[in-house]
Amino acid sequence: MAIKTFAFAFYAATTLAIPLTIRQTGLTPGAAATNDNIQGWQDDIANVNGFLNVAAAGTESAPQLEQTAADLLLALPGAATDEPNRLMALAGLVSSADTTAMAAVSDLMTIFGGVLGNLTTIVNAGEDMTVITGAVNLINDLREQSGRYRCNDKRAEYQEPTPNTEQANSSRHIEWAMERYVREMVLVNARGLMRPRTDFTEHVKLAIGSGEVGFSVHKDLICRHSQVIATKLTAASALFDSTDPETIVKLPEFAPGTFATYLVCLYHETVDLQSQDSADEERWHELVDVYIVADTLQDVRSANVIMDECTRYIDHHSTVPWAAIIKVFDKTTQNCPLRRLIVDSRLHSNTWEGTESDWAMAEMPKAFFADFFAAYARTLKYEAMNTLSGRMLGSGKPKSHYYRHSEAALAKAKEMAKEAKEKAKKAREVRAAKDDEDESYDEEAPTEED
Repeated sequence: MAIKTFAFAFYAATTLAIPLTIRQTGLTPGAAATNDNIQGWQDDIANVNGFLNVAAAGTESAPQLEQTAADLLLALPGAATDEPNRLMALAGLVSSADTTAMAAVSDLMTIFGGVLGNLTTIVNAGEDMTVITGAVNLINDLREQSGRYRCNDKRAEYQEPTPNTEQANSSRHIEWAMERYVREMVLVNARGLMRPRTDFTEHVKLAIGSGEVGFSVHKDLICRHSQVIATKLTAASALFDSTDPETIVKLPEFAPGTFATYLVCLYHETVDLQSQDSADEERWHELVDVYIVADTLQDVRSANVIMDECTRYIDHHSTVPWAAIIKVFDKTTQNCPLRRLIVDSRLHSNTWEGTESDWAMAEMPKAFFADFFAAYARTLKYEAMNTLSGRMLGSGKPKSHYYRHSEAALAKAKEMAKEAKEKAKKAREVRAAKDDEDESYDEEAPTEED
């Protein structure tokens, strides 16, 4: 496979000699990405990949692996430029006598997150895809090997408590659960907060597509949910009248069929695709198209309803097709939640193989790879060597993670979260006071001798 080319090219050399030959210079943030820089990053990725292969082979002793990991930590750029003290501390920890080889691998993967994060500084430099394909290949290898190098002590530092841990009954878990519950209650159901009654007496005329297909929509409803439409009407400063062609809002960038699907979502808060019985790829394209309509019109409620369908479909059916990904990154802005969802879906699925993948690697917008590497860097930092298997949203992310939120809903969420924290704090104080009373009673209780 094409994307496996350079990652295995270094394998033979790394299995013959330890420690590895380590590059001592790297690309610093903001520096120009020259050919030398790109070659340097390729060497870094190959070195880490080679180290993992050596460790997996089990032919070297733990002290040798620890020393090699320490050398890699000291030599890799990326996180070193931003967090030198942390990097040196990790290197010292890895090389200490009390640290096992598996912990060394865990630390190495954590710091490598910084390397991948800074790969984004050269994603847009030139058309050479060597570094990008190598990094993607390495990420696949890390996912496959992560279970073998799991370090429970390290991983626990980055995980939120779950009901299956000893922390289930602790005050920390209770407080965390309350905050999660409040966030879900408010943000997922934000569309139900203080919802005014819709006025169905006035209509707005919309001309959709290049053929200007006419749609009649209730003015109050669409203006309340679409800031774009409301702004256009304010600029026109005229009441809508079917006999006055000047009051018609033209939206030539949308297809009439897609806009009709959007209107169903606007009125009924549900996604009714025209391609319900079609192949997965066709349905994904329609989902992407209707989300782009809602997002472009700044209709937060409809965009979140469509996002629910996207996350459900990824969890139960498939990942997003490459062609749909290209469309999303071409037609949405940098902070679009659908971009985050797509990056996470690809991050949690091993689907970079085959002829289609080779085509996608060449056609994919560079912005996708920048987001992909940044997301994987965060995964390494906060989840350490935790296996990335199972449902995409099974790691504890609420659905609202991929939502757009109105200012009113966010303000209400913060207020309720603050109240929940205060309530949890008071509950802890009451429990602590009760425990003190129980201890005091035990000390003062008469003994059998008395």
